[in-house]
Amino acid sequence: MHLDVSTHLDCSPAAAWREVQSSRLLQHIAFPLVGFEPLDPPHLPVAWEPGRYRVRLKLGMLLPLGAHDLNLSVTTADSTSGQERYEVRDNGAGGLISRWDHRITIVPDPRGGTLYSDQVEVQAGALTLFAWGFAWLFYHYRQWRWRQLVQNQFAYDQGGGSMKEVMEKELRVAFSRGAQPVWFRVLKWVLFISLTVALRRSATLRVWLLGGPLVGLVVHFIYRWKTAAWTQPWGGWEDLAAAQDDR
Repeated sequence: MHLDVSTHLDCSPAAAWREVQSSRLLQHIAFPLVGFEPLDPPHLPVAWEPGRYRVRLKLGMLLPLGAHDLNLSVTTADSTSGQERYEVRDNGAGGLISRWDHRITIVPDPRGGTLYSDQVEVQAGALTLFAWGFAWLFYHYRQWRWRQLVQNQFAYDQGGGSMKEVMEKELRVAFSRGAQPVWFRVLKWVLFISLTVALRRSATLRVWLLGGPLVGLVVHFIYRWKTAAWTQPWGGWEDLAAAQDDR
């Protein structure tokens, strides 16, 4: 399945290209939705070089998703003033994902600044639809983080917080009484457990056990994205106090 997501960045194409070549950008714009733990080589380079990098993916920075190969190549790098075009490809795969062919394109935006695009082809067998849905969230979230980073003039130490602080905030929101009423939580778990028992001998059990929690996490991060990291109400969610540290 194909996905194409674009956004405007208020910086020059050259500046965007400079950051794309840095491994810290990958970690920053995916945080805390996805973490990348280097396996081979044991450390990611400061600046990417074409080649293969094996990483362990962690959903929500905690839930391991298995090993994944980043297979990087630069397909276009034209720095002609006014006609810049930069393209990089990650033809990756790993675990349940048989194909994750991601291309980044950076060109001048006619309105000024940069037009940044993520294009990806996803294949994951029976889980392709779930993988595509996650990719949709992932790349929209990444581009939101991109825009924040540009707005902060590429100050990587802003807008993140430590891992401990981020997880404490996410857990406060996830278990806030204002986020979901008790009856809804009980009903949700009753349905999840009931369907798990009903499908225990079914070939679709694996899809359900993987897809169900993934859908829940996707919904959580959609709200995180739309509420600007729990700082503004959206879609009826108004429990902003849940994200605050009262200590």
